[in-house]
Amino acid sequence: MAYVVSARDNTEKKANEERLLASEKELEFLAHNDALTGLPNRLLLTDRIAHAIENSKRQGGMIAVCFLDLDNFKKINDSYGHSYGDEILKQLALRLQGRIRHCDTLSRIGGDEFILLVENIKEKHEIEIIISKIQAIFEEPFINKAQKFFLSASIGVSVYPDHGTDGELLIKNADTAMYKAKEAGKNTYTFYTLDMTIASYERIGMENALREAIKEKQFVVYYQPQVDLKTGKLIGLEALLRWNHPLEGILPPGRFIAFSEETHLIVEIGAWILKQTCIDLVSLHHEGLFSGTISVNISGVQIEFSDFLTTLKETIAETKVDPSMLEIEVTESFIMHDPERWIVLLKEMQHLGMSIAIDDFGTGYSSLSYLRKLPINKLKIDMSFVKDIPKLEDACAIVNSIINLAQNMKITTLAEGIEHKDQEEYLAEHGCEQGQGYLYAKPMSLKNLKTWMQKN
Repeated sequence: MAYVVSARDNTEKKANEERLLASEKELEFLAHNDALTGLPNRLLLTDRIAHAIENSKRQGGMIAVCFLDLDNFKKINDSYGHSYGDEILKQLALRLQGRIRHCDTLSRIGGDEFILLVENIKEKHEIEIIISKIQAIFEEPFINKAQKFFLSASIGVSVYPDHGTDGELLIKNADTAMYKAKEAGKNTYTFYTLDMTIASYERIGMENALREAIKEKQFVVYYQPQVDLKTGKLIGLEALLRWNHPLEGILPPGRFIAFSEETHLIVEIGAWILKQTCIDLVSLHHEGLFSGTISVNISGVQIEFSDFLTTLKETIAETKVDPSMLEIEVTESFIMHDPERWIVLLKEMQHLGMSIAIDDFGTGYSSLSYLRKLPINKLKIDMSFVKDIPKLEDACAIVNSIINLAQNMKITTLAEGIEHKDQEEYLAEHGCEQGQGYLYAKPMSLKNLKTWMQKN
C-alpha cells in the first residue's frame, strides 16, 4: 500500500497575515490618535464630544470643552530644536493624563494645542477644580537633557449646552475663550461669553481691512520734528505710521497697531514703513532740506516673527540710504521680554552704522542690569511723565532720575510730548538735550514737512 502525502508550509503566509493585521491596526490607531503623544486626535475627539452630548441629553448635566495652548512654546523649538519641543509635549501629555478623570478625554489637535473633554458635570465649580489641577502641573519644570523649561498655559472653556450644542461650535468657542485668556496676560483660564464672538467678528473685519490696506497701499508715513532744547534747531524726525482709510480718513496708530501686532501683519507693514522712510530720507537729504536722523519704530513682533536684520540690510542696499542717518527705536517693554536676545540684535544693528533709541523709557519696568549691557544711544522720556512737569513733584523726580541716569551712562535723552514752554525750560535746565511735541510741530505728511522745513 502506498500513500501520497501533500504538505504545504504556511509559516510565511501566517507571518504575512500577522504583519498585515499589525499594519492595519497601526493605520487604525494613527487614524484616530496623535502620532507623537498617542492621545486621541481631533477626529476621535469630535466623535467623543458627540457621544458625550447624547449622554448629557439623556442624563442631564453639562460637559465642558477646555482648549489648552502653551504660552511662548515657540521659543523652545526656535532655541533648542523641535526634538526638545516634542519631548516636552510628550511629558506634558503624560502629566495631564495623570491628573484627569478616567471618564474624560484628553486630545492633542496639533502643535502645542490640547483639548480636554470633561463629562458628567453638575456644577461649574467642578470644571474650575479640574483646571486648577491642570495648572498645578506647570509648577514643576519640564526637563530634557538636564535642561529645565518652565512653562504655562492659557485655557479657554466652553460648556454644553450654554455655549454650543455641537462639537464644532464648542471647540470654536473654547478656542475663542483661550485667545481671551492670552490677552488677559496668559497663564490663566477664561470661560466663553457671547461678547467674545462679537469681538471675534470685529477682529475678522479689522484683519480683512488691514490686509486690504496693505494690498491697496493705504498706509502713509507722517513725520514729527525733534529739536535741540538749547538751540531750538531741528536735529531729527520720528517716522509715524498713519492709515489713510478710504471711509474714515487718516487714522492714528492707536486704532490698529496693537491688532496688527497680534495678527503679525505688523511684519509686512513694518517692512513697508522702513523702506518708505528710507526713500523719504534720501529725498530730503538730496534736496538739502535735512541732514539729521530719522527714527523708525520697530515692533518686537517684527523681530520675533521675521528675519528683521536681513530686511534691514536689503532695505539699506536698495534705497542707498546712509545708515548713520537712521535711528532704530524699540520699546522698553519688548526688550524686557528677552533682553539677552535683544542685546545681540541691537549690537548688530549698531555695527551696520545706525543708532539705537529706547522708546517710552520708565514705563516698562526695566532691569538696570540689562540697561547697562544694552547698546543704547538715546533714551526717550515718555510723555506720561513730561505732561506733569513742572507742576507735580513726583513727575519731576522721575524725569530728573532718568536724565541723571542717562548722563552718567553717556546716553542722550529726548523728552516726548512737550506742549508748553515751561516744560521745555524745565527739561533744558535739568540737562535733557532733545525734545519732541506739539510745542514745535504736530506729525505731518512728507509734503507738509518739506513746506515746514522751508519756512523754518
